[in-house]
Amino acid sequence: MLFSPFRVKGLELKNRLVMPPIVTIYCGPNGEVTDRLVAYLAERAASGIGLVIAEAAFVEMRGRGFPGELGIHDDALLPGLRRLVSTLKACGARTAIQLMHAGRRTSTQAAQERPVAPSAIPTVNGEKPRALRVEEIEALPEAYGAAARRAAAAGFDAVEVHMAHGYLLNEFISPISNRRRDRYGGSLENRLRLPLAVLRRVREVLGPEYPLFVRISADEFVEGGMRLPDWQRVAPILVANGADLIDVSSGIPESTVMGSAGLLSAPPRTQPGYMLHLAEGIKRAVSVPVIAAGRIHDPALAERALEEGKADLIGVARGLLADPAWAKKAAEGRAGEIVMCTMCGRCHRDLRSYKPITCPINPRLGLEYQAPAEPAKA
Repeated sequence: MLFSPFRVKGLELKNRLVMPPIVTIYCGPNGEVTDRLVAYLAERAASGIGLVIAEAAFVEMRGRGFPGELGIHDDALLPGLRRLVSTLKACGARTAIQLMHAGRRTSTQAAQERPVAPSAIPTVNGEKPRALRVEEIEALPEAYGAAARRAAAAGFDAVEVHMAHGYLLNEFISPISNRRRDRYGGSLENRLRLPLAVLRRVREVLGPEYPLFVRISADEFVEGGMRLPDWQRVAPILVANGADLIDVSSGIPESTVMGSAGLLSAPPRTQPGYMLHLAEGIKRAVSVPVIAAGRIHDPALAERALEEGKADLIGVARGLLADPAWAKKAAEGRAGEIVMCTMCGRCHRDLRSYKPITCPINPRLGLEYQAPAEPAKA
């Protein structure tokens, strides 16, 4: 099933493999597409991935989570985004882009101003944010809508709205980070008010036939946070407001099973496929397709998850950092030759240090634009 075609609304995918969005810090100072980003994604797209979701792209400058992150906040970025899309499509992959706002999960250094959030609650080891004013909240759907318009103009096949991992929209949804006492806080209905307004605005901009995804943290793994039963209530609401697919992840910076404080990368001891039960739980709650992710580094595990109906599509993230030929090797029955990610967390430590991500398993990561891979000489 892993290499069978699949359709999401009108989008035909050649297989069930998805490269999820991974922030790399390979972009320019204002979020520009660079040769480095294009070459890195193209090498993975050429391996046979059905859908590449380009990394999280910030919808306004104060929502930038990292220096060197991809931007979609300005029309001046469109030529680079179009170049990225055309290159990936030439490699045989369909393309999507994720729209995000970092909220309190950024810094003054990255966002160029004090972080903003639903409430003035710092994240783990983070800077204390400023609570957003009501008029600022009311302006955010348009920022996402303008970003969605740019995504469509650039030629992306789909758009994903980021509501996971403790970023801004997730911060509004989670009682861990939202302590507001106005119409945007308190009850679940109030906490969903902004995320749903964003989703509806993006749908309005894109039109009814354009594929629209939402990424969620289906379990925050922290006492008092959103758990799977909560998201089983929320996911159908997202679908009713325009979502065509739910991309299932987990965790926020306060999560108690995610290793070091502030990291969302599971530690090496984590069971392969540790989030499959979350994807399965969300799939039972909605009628739209679901992406599963979370240490699915073995093609056999991916195939079994599809056969057992736990998900419709499989996201392979860090596995593709370690071995960009993952899909090609799996398709050719050479799974034993895949260079497996060890979950060492190096890529996440680089991000936290505002450095371009690297991988001790794959020293070419991020250097694909400099020279093609060549066999070692005897």
